[in-house]
Amino acid sequence: LALIKRAMIKELRPELINRLDGVCIFNQLGFDECHSIAALNIEKIKERLKRRGVVLQYTNKVLDEIVHRADHIRYGAREIKRVIQTSIEDPVADIMDEMKSVKTIRCSYKGSVIQVAGK
Repeated sequence: LALIKRAMIKELRPELINRLDGVCIFNQLGFDECHSIAALNIEKIKERLKRRGVVLQYTNKVLDEIVHRADHIRYGAREIKRVIQTSIEDPVADIMDEMKSVKTIRCSYKGSVIQVAGK
């Protein structure tokens, strides 16, 4: 922590340093943490769909692929959310728009593609 404070004093202007209340150091997210974050985000989508009478099903392979696609090392959990939006949420919205009476949406991973299909 002392090394970081010295680097901040060396690199940042005093006006900025005086505005800082403290310094927090975050550890890098690992695969397991990112997997949990992805699962929580998809569960939120699943809950929203449940309120509309639609069941969302997904496999662990889908979660694994989301974490692999997200550059979580560099961008953290935000990138996981972006990957979920483009890979799951957007296709789900398209299905909901096209199929008015959809009851089940399945997300699976085959080959190198996350597949989203409605029934």
